[in-house]
Amino acid sequence: MFEVLVIEENVATRDILKNALSRLGCHVTVSDFAEKAMELLEKIRFDVIFADLCMRNISARSLARWVRQRVPETKFFIVTGWKGELDQRMLQLDGIHAVLHKPLIFSKIRDKIIEHLG
Repeated sequence: MFEVLVIEENVATRDILKNALSRLGCHVTVSDFAEKAMELLEKIRFDVIFADLCMRNISARSLARWVRQRVPETKFFIVTGWKGELDQRMLQLDGIHAVLHKPLIFSKIRDKIIEHLG
């Protein structure tokens, strides 16, 4: 069972992720703010993090770098409704493994988990 942290302010998106990941057998912890998530990350080792691209007070890229410095083996995924292109090379440098675009679909979430965690 994988320990997963979902950082998402939008309740509907947070619930979709939590339900999909739970169906996949993951133990899911949710946080609506990055600051709360950072406190959790100091106490709990997560295998995977799903974070909204646009959060209050910190960007997902900054949070990914912070996580990578502390727990480099953690897989970090961005969730976004933005349809523009993100520079994959820069994302990799930040420690971001994949981007999931909204609307979220169970099969896409499942495929990312399988691709990056087996």
